[in-house]
Amino acid sequence: MDRSEVYPDVLGDALSFSSQCVAQLGSLVTAGATVEAQRRTRATAARAARDQRALRALRDQERAGWQLAQAGWAPAHDSRRLAQAGLLQAARVWSAAAAYGEADPAAGSAARKRAAACAAPVRHGVVRPAPRRRRRALRRDASGAAPVRPGAARTSR
Repeated sequence: MDRSEVYPDVLGDALSFSSQCVAQLGSLVTAGATVEAQRRTRATAARAARDQRALRALRDQERAGWQLAQAGWAPAHDSRRLAQAGLLQAARVWSAAAAYGEADPAAGSAARKRAAACAAPVRHGVVRPAPRRRRRALRRDASGAAPVRPGAARTSR
């Protein structure tokens, strides 16, 4: 009788079996890594699509706000409406134009026109006569002389 037939090669069988298991395990790990990479790619693509939709929605919102503001400051470029505007209407137009004054020349122009239209009645004492009278009285009391025009230069102190 041959010794190899009676006593099988236990070590050789164990190595053969373990190498087969290692090959299967390596194959499973490679397949798992491939699936994970594909999952991450799909998740990244889905996230990018959501970000694009959100960005598009934000752009649409910005555009709608811009158009609303343009409709608000448009009356400042009409000279008839500018002459008839009250303080509240002027404030509305100015507030619509002020936010976009640096980005849009038309908005900057509207804000300057409305600021000038609002300041003219104040300068001439039409809108706020009481504070002007108070300032004159304070100046008169401080100097002991006749009221001084705000733009006039003083010759002596």
